[in-house]
Amino acid sequence: DDRPVLLYIYTTWCGVCTKNFEVFNEIAREFQNTDLKVMALAIDRNLEASKLVDYLNKFGDVYFQPRHLLFKDGFIDFLNKKNIKYSGHIPFTVLIGKNGEVVAKYTGVKNKNYLRNRIIKELYPN
Repeated sequence: DDRPVLLYIYTTWCGVCTKNFEVFNEIAREFQNTDLKVMALAIDRNLEASKLVDYLNKFGDVYFQPRHLLFKDGFIDFLNKKNIKYSGHIPFTVLIGKNGEVVAKYTGVKNKNYLRNRIIKELYPN
């Protein structure tokens, strides 16, 4: 829909994911009134919705719609369709530009300003 998308893939049991979740949530808060669509997807096996709620409550206000993967069927196909090469490592962050192309992607943690600057460049290209 001609909007950039920021996708964060994580698990609730991963310590690095939890630390990075705070950065992701701060980015979501900062860009909540822009065209950026923010999505976070917990990919824990057998994650119950109530457990996800408990996890998210640790962070206070959450500035995006949390989701969790119920079935892996179709997930990798979706990523491949979007030309997102995903190795299965977490956390995994990808920024998809307005044109549907991958603008940035990385596994692990990067400086918040790295992601912030990529988003600004995508939202306001001139």
